[in-house]
Amino acid sequence: MLLKTNNKSFIHGLILLSICSASGTVMAQEQSSFQLLDGVIVDKNIENIYVINPNSGLDSVSLQTGLVNWHSDGAALPIMVSDGQLLAQEENSTNGILSLKALGTDNGEQIHSKVFALPNDISAPIADGLEHQFKIKSTFDNNPNGEILWTYNYKLAQGMVSEDAPDPIKSYGIITRDNSRSVNNMTMQITQQAHRNTNKAVVGEYLTNLQFDANSRQFKSANAQHILVSNLKSDPSQWDKYTWDIYDINGIKIGAFDHSSSYSPFIVSGQTIVFVSQPNTKIKSNKLVDTPLTLQAVSLASGNVIWGKEVRDLRFKGVYPH
Repeated sequence: MLLKTNNKSFIHGLILLSICSASGTVMAQEQSSFQLLDGVIVDKNIENIYVINPNSGLDSVSLQTGLVNWHSDGAALPIMVSDGQLLAQEENSTNGILSLKALGTDNGEQIHSKVFALPNDISAPIADGLEHQFKIKSTFDNNPNGEILWTYNYKLAQGMVSEDAPDPIKSYGIITRDNSRSVNNMTMQITQQAHRNTNKAVVGEYLTNLQFDANSRQFKSANAQHILVSNLKSDPSQWDKYTWDIYDINGIKIGAFDHSSSYSPFIVSGQTIVFVSQPNTKIKSNKLVDTPLTLQAVSLASGNVIWGKEVRDLRFKGVYPH
């Protein structure tokens, strides 16, 4: 990759980088945690990751080592970290109930809990079902203390299209935190408007002072402090057909490695990148090897995997009607 020699383009690139850096800094100051995936939350200091366990409960994991700090069966789905507390959803299949708990980030012990009343025809399962899906996430767009957004979708699964099929049910809610940031003081309101998709990949032309070809795309990290330049290799038949070049927000390259996907939500600490690797199946020694949904840490200095941890896959993969 070569630097552009056009001074006007270079100056324009530096201006865009300054704006990008400033907005990213503001975001990092306001947010108390970052989401990589449903059930994968990173704390503000990028030291610990809170992960939904593939079997039950959740784990606090050291970002640098991948070792489990503590495990809790008191809740299942991490949502937000703030003021030494992890806000998480308890697994509950009862209609009309949403149960949230605050766990201490140092030991996982329960501090507070609160049950919110949902409309009677709405349930809040952790994992997707055949006909229903409940999603919950945090946002800091409108409230520096953070808000919890939830969305419920229900659509009757039918093997054949019916003229009398019932209308799908869609419902949305906002749980607001006050200055106390206590779970007990949270309030919820039902809304009719769909929430903005804040988990969508943020892609754009950020490093404008570098020249990229048509096979390159750029993505921001979860905390907007690093940029992934995803390059499709000349031979796309390779398993790891993409090269991930990682830059800091000032355009300085930190490292690179190869991967099978063009992008995955990621965050960087020092020379360690952590991201979610999607499930895949490979043939090794003439045998099919399945790899589940995995949280993975890679060294940007060597390109080697430091550690990996399976994450519970919340997507529905059961049988559909015929």
